[in-house]
Amino acid sequence: MRRTLGPATWLLLLTLWGSFTAAEEPDRPEITKAELSGSVLALEFNEPMLTWTGSTAPPGVSIDPPFACNWTWSNDTELQCNGENQAAGARPATRYRVSVQGGLWSQHGTEIGTQVMFADSERPTVDASVSAWKDGQPTIHVSTNVAVTAAA
Repeated sequence: MRRTLGPATWLLLLTLWGSFTAAEEPDRPEITKAELSGSVLALEFNEPMLTWTGSTAPPGVSIDPPFACNWTWSNDTELQCNGENQAAGARPATRYRVSVQGGLWSQHGTEIGTQVMFADSERPTVDASVSAWKDGQPTIHVSTNVAVTAAA
């Protein structure tokens, strides 16, 4: 007498087989924060990354609008793009798009996936204060955190 397996038994066998044969893909490293402070753009990763020395741009990383800088690792979880000079650094009130298309690897050997982050430069501020009064007229001092001309 020949015995056959029912549909429920086949389903159970296929489920068990799949759990043994499916290779679990490791989590990809991610950028958790992109922050712009002065002329330094810092990318923070959620796990230790393979680092290098020198100032070459990492493969697969682009910044728009362009940001002239030297790349360095401050530690194994933070990559910094240091503006080459203040004039070439971040423009005020600008949103920078940092696009990563792979090319960076975790210390566990997993490549970062495609990711887009944004970093905003400092917004201009204006401060005014009255420093003195003379003949009923105030002396007002105005200052900003960006360079301006008298015509502005």
